[in-house]
Amino acid sequence: MYFSILPNIKYDVKPQSFPFSSSDYVEVNNFFRRFSISEDIFDYSVYLNKYSVNQGVRIETVAQVAFGRPQLDWVVALTNNITNIYEDWPMDESTLQEWAEGKYGSTVYSDLAYYEISADVKNSTGLAVLKKGQKVDSNFYNSTFSYNDGDASNTVITVSGSSVASPVTLWEEVTKKNEEKRDIWILKPTYIEPLLGSLKKQSKYGKCSAYLSKKLKTTLK
Repeated sequence: MYFSILPNIKYDVKPQSFPFSSSDYVEVNNFFRRFSISEDIFDYSVYLNKYSVNQGVRIETVAQVAFGRPQLDWVVALTNNITNIYEDWPMDESTLQEWAEGKYGSTVYSDLAYYEISADVKNSTGLAVLKKGQKVDSNFYNSTFSYNDGDASNTVITVSGSSVASPVTLWEEVTKKNEEKRDIWILKPTYIEPLLGSLKKQSKYGKCSAYLSKKLKTTLK
């Protein structure tokens, strides 16, 4: 359905013989045409529903569940800024393993990506001096960290970096990022037709030197 919205373009195949004729052009979808969605749609949850993508579920299946039309999978992609369905969509575990090993090698499961704070480190007043998930380097992990306890005596507390931080492997990092991709936004069905209408308007060409019709233009020689 997405391709039916795209306007066409007569592409000059640049033949060796002259003069040019209509047979010298191929009419194709204009894949370079770019559409935009109002920024408001991402600011107001009234337009969207939160959706969690389960293991192994494909984008067209989500479109079927959400809109009753699997061919509207591109709407799911558009409202979530998905440009590469292979890398932007959550992978199942076996696919993720294959991808990670292809990118990082077989040591992806043991090589470290970074260190992170395991839990909030708070002083006696409840102020978090280090927050859970905060990234730190190997120097922090292998040394000590000191902070003011915030009491009347301004007590300084010193702890080892390894007692408050944990190593994170590349595999743990890619797994975490993959899981984060499972939370997506789905346009509420009520707004599907207005969206399609807006995109159809955007697909029409304005008058220019290459203009043939609202749905067709030609490349310039």
